[in-house]
Amino acid sequence: MKSPTHSNSRTLGMPTLAQVAERAGVSTITASRALRGVATVGVDLAERVRAAADELGYVAVSYTHLTLPTILLV
Repeated sequence: MKSPTHSNSRTLGMPTLAQVAERAGVSTITASRALRGVATVGVDLAERVRAAADELGYVAVSYTHLTLPTILLV
């Protein structure tokens, strides 16, 4: 069974993390960890994932800059 991909990524033709993982032969969580530089991912594996991401033109999208609305309780 294929991993679901984000609909916006498919619409825009951008490669997904799932596609990077498939190209590198790893799970999506391993690909995510490798791209984030988590220490538990081996150097060779991380390089393989980064190479797959580069080949596909993968660009990670971060939503960390978005803030949730603040509700003031008075």
